[in-house]
Amino acid sequence: MTLIEHYSKHMPIEHKAIQWLTSFCETEPWVQLRSSKNTTDECEIPLLNVELIVESVSNRRYELKIYAGIGEQRIVQLFQPSLRGKINLESQMDEQDSCFDKERYWCYLCLEVEDEHEFLPFGDHLITLALALRDDVNTAKKIPLLDMFLAHDEDEHVWIEGYYISGPETGIYDREDEKLIPLGIRTLCHKFSCLEDELACSSFGEDERYKIIEEQMRTATVEIRKNKLGSLYS
Repeated sequence: MTLIEHYSKHMPIEHKAIQWLTSFCETEPWVQLRSSKNTTDECEIPLLNVELIVESVSNRRYELKIYAGIGEQRIVQLFQPSLRGKINLESQMDEQDSCFDKERYWCYLCLEVEDEHEFLPFGDHLITLALALRDDVNTAKKIPLLDMFLAHDEDEHVWIEGYYISGPETGIYDREDEKLIPLGIRTLCHKFSCLEDELACSSFGEDERYKIIEEQMRTATVEIRKNKLGSLYS
């Protein structure tokens, strides 16, 4: 019995979902589930670190880390989960990279569970996300942010810190360091930074602003792929 199964056993609905998730992860080679006790904070309820690792059909690897609390009736996600993705290449270059260099290839992905689904059992959330990330190419057709992540290659991910609901960001703000970033990446991130500022001063509501940004993400992603395809035949 895994740690998260042990802590969920007094909650029938949650326990059933966790058992299903655990059994699924044990039979499918492309997904791993880990759980460990969190002892960093004092709290009246048990706290767990939960980690889900998914190998996708697009040869990407996704790593989801969640900080969860074990309540009386349900397992509760305490903070926004951390989801990172990277191209899963096992090359000589990867072997030669230092731990710091390996870390640079990861990108944060700001994907959230929609409000109407947040009261589903914790295990159901995880298995749904695992299946969605496994088939990330089809999932990206519905999520522009994920599609933009898939459009970039490993050497570009070195410069992109993450893909957020407001657009991609480099995480580099020093003027001299910014000059090292390829112009295409710098221009892309600057475009969404300006768009976010412009929309913040507009009369559009929050949902409307995000829809506009998603439309611009989709347009930019099409352009990225078109440019890469053109460079192959030039």
